[in-house]
Amino acid sequence: MPIPVFIIFILIAGGPLEEFGWRGFALPALLKKMPFVAASLILGVLHGLWHLPLHFISGTVQYHIPVWEFVAVTAVGAIIYSWLFIKTNGSLSAMIIHHWSANLASALLVYWDTPLGRWVFFGVQLVFALVIIVIYKQSRKHNEFPHELVNT
Repeated sequence: MPIPVFIIFILIAGGPLEEFGWRGFALPALLKKMPFVAASLILGVLHGLWHLPLHFISGTVQYHIPVWEFVAVTAVGAIIYSWLFIKTNGSLSAMIIHHWSANLASALLVYWDTPLGRWVFFGVQLVFALVIIVIYKQSRKHNEFPHELVNT
């Protein structure tokens, strides 16, 4: 498949369509009931489990990744997604672009094919997520987060 066609296919058929449910509906509902980190982690675990059938289909990215690793990486990654969602005032377009670029990167860079690649990716995401949590806690002290998107 030519790369431009592949890129468009990933945009249309990949995860970006999921964002209407994950960040368009579920995240705002969870943020009304619980703190940012808890809402993000719950959504990330659910998002990881949503992909469970793909772990049994040869040719998918998930086929190569143990379920627990995929769930862990989506849980940690959900903190990054939630942060972006809140910082863009709930922009689904930003979430779709981020999800699309993450799917495209995983298809082109193939880091997930080896345990080392998966652990490096998980580590990088974990560092970003921890930095976001620290920044989030500081910004909450200074009322820098949009109150309509975050549980107060």
